Amino acid sequence: MIHLLKKLKNYHFELQHLIALILVLIFFQVSLSVINNRFSSSLLSRNMEIYRRDLAENLADLSATSLELLIEHNLLNPNRSNEEIRNAIRSFNIIFSQKYLQPNVKDICVILFQGDSLVSVDDGRELYRFFLEDKKASTDKSQQHFEALELFQEVQERFFNEEQIEVNTIDSYIFHVYVPFVPMGELKGAVYMKIVPDIGGISHEIRTVYNDSGTVFSALILLGLFAMFLITSYVVRERDTAQKQLFEKEQQRIAEKIAHDKEALFTRRIYHTHHKAEKVMGFIKEDVRLIKDDTIRSKITKYANFISRVIYDMKSYNPPISVIRGPVFDTDLNQLLIFLTENIFGRVHRASKMFHFKLDLDENLPIVHINEYVIWEVLEPLIQNSIDHNNDKAVTVTLQTKYNPENRISTIIIEDNGKGIPARYLELNRRGVKKVFEEHSSSKDQMDNSGYGCFLAWEIATKRLGWEIDAENHHAGARFVITIKG
Repeated sequence: MIHLLKKLKNYHFELQHLIALILVLIFFQVSLSVINNRFSSSLLSRNMEIYRRDLAENLADLSATSLELLIEHNLLNPNRSNEEIRNAIRSFNIIFSQKYLQPNVKDICVILFQGDSLVSVDDGRELYRFFLEDKKASTDKSQQHFEALELFQEVQERFFNEEQIEVNTIDSYIFHVYVPFVPMGELKGAVYMKIVPDIGGISHEIRTVYNDSGTVFSALILLGLFAMFLITSYVVRERDTAQKQLFEKEQQRIAEKIAHDKEALFTRRIYHTHHKAEKVMGFIKEDVRLIKDDTIRSKITKYANFISRVIYDMKSYNPPISVIRGPVFDTDLNQLLIFLTENIFGRVHRASKMFHFKLDLDENLPIVHINEYVIWEVLEPLIQNSIDHNNDKAVTVTLQTKYNPENRISTIIIEDNGKGIPARYLELNRRGVKKVFEEHSSSKDQMDNSGYGCFLAWEIATKRLGWEIDAENHHAGARFVITIKG
């Protein structure tokens, strides 16, 4: 106790602190009361809506059942006297008169199937003649129940198939109810009732109880908060300024990290595209002198299209899916591989001495509905990887495509006869991805901008195209396998 009193002496309070705390407690209490009333009203509204619907369905079902029983009773009594006929008609009219006797019922009629058309009946005599004298119902009153017939046509097919009560709700308090009308077990039509349940008295009583209980509840909470304030006001210390400064410093550090990450992301993308754009622009300058040739013109078009894609990627690192894949794209993977080997890698100054390509392409490989320039961004760095990592010797790069029609799986294999991938880069990281596909992961001498090619190929193939990509060593060198399903 003495130790506690000594601690309390280290805290000091001023009048404004106490007033501020009291105002916060009052604001909290008022807010709690408003939220409680709002949630209570919402709960009441939902319950009342369910109650209204049940009330409407039960009332309509009861009316339909009464009409069915009256008709079945009279059908089972073929020798009816005039008095019994009048009583039957009077009973029908009593049911139809509910719209005058009950404020909840706004309209009632029986919708009958008469040939291929629908007729509405709201008169006991006419209903008696239809069922007990086999006479056709008059269509004169159909206009009086136009709304009922129109709404019934919307649910008629489902009504026939399921023979269940159909309810059309308008503004959550007007119910158009259709009950299957099946005298003697045969579906003859539907009993229609337009019901607007009046539950104002019930709602008022429930809201009164909610408000009273909410007031008591609020008073108890306010009393508890005030008592807690009195108890804890002596042990509250002033705000820790150092903690605020630490928070501001951490906030600044996070902001700087986000800015740095954005800049690094943009720099990475620029590197990935800049050297390709520069190389392709040189090819365009060479081929534009021979523009009369159709083949040359086609190559220039592809180069220009790739440059357009490069520029687009510079503007948006995460482009929408519509510019990547869709039915407007029809890419022949075999032709794309041929184009890359002949017109991209086949034109660099060391091509004939340091490397050459071997193509083994499956002519049954299907077309893929993906932008060919996005696929270009996947294949080019993988092929370049086989060349760059074996620059001290002549290397043969084999490009192979396969198609398995039974499983509808296409495969692209890029392999070389070089020194292969170091074993440490074929290990899995914590995300289950081989380290060769990690950012900044490269077996070349650590130079600026190294370790992006395989990383970006994996990012584009797996996250944008939905392909699978794997790396491994075979008996003669490195191998990349791209699997396309579907």
